[in-house]
Amino acid sequence: MKQGYYLAIDIGASKIRLGVIDTFGDVHSAKTIATNTEDPEKSLEIMEAEIEALKSRFKLLACGVGCPGPLDLKAGKILDTPNLGKWNGLSVVDEIRKMGRFKVFLDRDSHNALRGERWLGELRGVTEGIMITWGSGVGGSIMMDGRIYYGPGGIAGELGHIIVNADGDQCSLGHRGCLESFIGGKAVERKYGESLADICQKARDKQSVAIKITDEISKYLNQALETYIQIFNPQKIIIGGAVTRSLPLFLNNKSNSRVVASSLGSDAGFFGAALLAMENR
Repeated sequence: MKQGYYLAIDIGASKIRLGVIDTFGDVHSAKTIATNTEDPEKSLEIMEAEIEALKSRFKLLACGVGCPGPLDLKAGKILDTPNLGKWNGLSVVDEIRKMGRFKVFLDRDSHNALRGERWLGELRGVTEGIMITWGSGVGGSIMMDGRIYYGPGGIAGELGHIIVNADGDQCSLGHRGCLESFIGGKAVERKYGESLADICQKARDKQSVAIKITDEISKYLNQALETYIQIFNPQKIIIGGAVTRSLPLFLNNKSNSRVVASSLGSDAGFFGAALLAMENR
C-alpha cells in the first residue's frame, strides 16, 4: 500500500482535534484547539491557519470530519446539536472544503470512533460490535456484518438515548429518562456539582461519597449494556471517551465479558475521521 496523507478533524463540544494521519495509521501532526460554541468563526479561523500550515508540509488527499449529531450527512451540515451552540446550521463540509480545496467527508463522531477501533483498536477482526462514546453526552454506533448501521436517514445508533428510567430528567434532545440524562458528563455535573472526571478520581481514591455516585451511575450504565447485548448480541462493546481509564468503576460482572475500554481512548474518533476520508476517497 502506498503511503498517503489525510487530514482528520474531530469536533467536540469543548475541543477540536486536528491533524494528519497516513494510510498506515501513523500520526504525523496533531493539535487540539478549543471549540468556541458562541462564535464558531473564531474556531474556524484557527482551523484554517492550521490547515494552511499542514498543506505546506503534506500533500493532503482528502479530509474526514467527525461531529456530534444530529447531522445532515448528505448536505454536510450540523443540525440541532445540543452541545455545539451556534455551530448549529453550519455547513461544516463547505467551510472546510474552502480552506483546503480537497474532498471533505462528514460523519457522526461516534461512527468515526467505531471506525477508529475497527481499524486500529479493539474491534479489529470483529464483525458485530457496538461503540459507546461517553463524555459530555453519550453517543453510540452499531456495526453489523462489518458495516456501520445507519438506518433510514442515517440517524440510527443513538444508543445514549435508550430510556433507562422514564421518571428521569429530560436530556438536551428532550428524551425523558434516557441513559445520557443519568450518566452524561453535563448531566452528572448539573446533578452533583462536580465533573465526572473529578468524581471518578475521588472514587478511585476510595472517597465514600464519590463511590455512591459511581455506583448510581453504574446501575444505569449496566442496565443499558445488558439491553444492548440482548438486542444486538455483539461480539464486543467498546466504551471510549473521557471515562475510559475509569471504566472498571462502573462495570459489573454480568456485562464485563463483552465490554472493554477503547484502546485508542479519546483519539478513536480522530483516527476514524482519517479512515472516513480514506474509505470515501
